[in-house]
Amino acid sequence: MSGKQHFQPQAIERRRIMAAIIVITIVFVAVVSSCGDPNVVDLKSEISQSVTLANATAVVINTQSYDLTNSKVITMGNLSVSSSAKAGVSFSLSAVPFDENYFSGWTQTDGTLVTFTKASSATTTAVINSYTPSVTIQANFLVRPTIQHESPLSTETNASSTVEIAATFDQVMDATTASDASNIYITTAPRGDNSAVATAISDFSVAFDSKKITITPNSSWGASKIINIKLLSKIKSAAGAPLGADVSWTFLTGVN
Repeated sequence: MSGKQHFQPQAIERRRIMAAIIVITIVFVAVVSSCGDPNVVDLKSEISQSVTLANATAVVINTQSYDLTNSKVITMGNLSVSSSAKAGVSFSLSAVPFDENYFSGWTQTDGTLVTFTKASSATTTAVINSYTPSVTIQANFLVRPTIQHESPLSTETNASSTVEIAATFDQVMDATTASDASNIYITTAPRGDNSAVATAISDFSVAFDSKKITITPNSSWGASKIINIKLLSKIKSAAGAPLGADVSWTFLTGVN
């Protein structure tokens, strides 16, 4: 007899069936086990949400600029906002105020439909919380304060050495920043000496009343001096808008 083994066809078929059963069992166990895997559940949820978003209708986004200083809708800067977005999807917002204006924050005119990532920031993102046909997003601005009158005037060439210096603004100002002497910088230099180095003066008092800052020397500005006053841009209105830039002017004291 030969040393080779011979299998009957029935035995071979039985082995094939057993192998198929083992494979099916392994696959079944893997599927059942994965049903309790939180990662698989999360994946299913993400797919479901993605399908929902893909089929969602976009919300129309309207924008407007609002002047808080004068309480009216008017263009105060350049806005960059998406014209539409789907609920639950983040979109970008950007506001660039004109030089005379100051950005004060984003709001909405439709209750609580929109959530801003940082409403106080001129550049931010937002999300529409639930579907609605349209929403209106408002960029709010303040008009920066300006000086209406200053004294002595820059044309003054014979001011008293103890003259009060005053600046009157077009708006009610913030008492804290307007009365802070560190926001006021004054220097003196001899008249007629272009090579002289200006000397900073700190020996003065500051009084504030609504729209007016008054600066008084504790002794004297000095005779025959060039007096330069600089109000720093940190000074702001009561509503919170700072000066657009430092404001300076110069006058001359006379010979006593």
